[in-house]
Amino acid sequence: RFRAGRLELFKQTVTAHQLTGVILAHHADDQAETILHRLLRGAGPASLSAMSPRATVAGLRILRPLLAIRSAGLREFLDEIAQPWREDSSNRSTKYLRNQLRIILTENPPLTQSLLHLGKTCRQLQKWLTQTALHLGEPFPVATLATLPTPLARRSAGRWLAERGSPIDQLNSIVCDRLVTMATDAASPSRQHFPGKLLIRRRQGLIFVDPQKDSALNP
Repeated sequence: RFRAGRLELFKQTVTAHQLTGVILAHHADDQAETILHRLLRGAGPASLSAMSPRATVAGLRILRPLLAIRSAGLREFLDEIAQPWREDSSNRSTKYLRNQLRIILTENPPLTQSLLHLGKTCRQLQKWLTQTALHLGEPFPVATLATLPTPLARRSAGRWLAERGSPIDQLNSIVCDRLVTMATDAASPSRQHFPGKLLIRRRQGLIFVDPQKDSALNP
């Protein structure tokens, strides 16, 4: 809820001042904390890629130019130019999980570098999947997805759904896997609803968007 409110404030400010986006000050230690937090929650490679230097979130362009810089380096630079800064007192409260993780990383310096390496590797994997994923036609044969490795089939399925109007922020692995299952399991339902009010059908070995309007479609 708070994250959504913050993004909305950023969007209002960008619009009011006719700006092109917002620059955030997330640094390398923030990145390591994020990766560890997601790792503990059982996140997959896509989420473990963590924060991107350039992103568009809910229509807002975001740049994070400090992701490669450690917090100690930032403090050293500010000391050199005699620039004071403010420390949020809540950062020291151990009732927040992120602060507990920060303490763990502070006490185990090599762990931060290992987490950053993990995030970089996952980003490279996601980049390869994006570059390699297929552009499926309309309709496309079920065998096209059935012959691909699961990660590549999932990314290709997500691309196909996005190109047909499914909101990107709703195309998680569960949604994409449902389309892959339609292509790989003949016993799966041959008519399913997907985000963006898409009705997808499988018939005679082909998968396609059913143009028929259905009042029962989910948003």
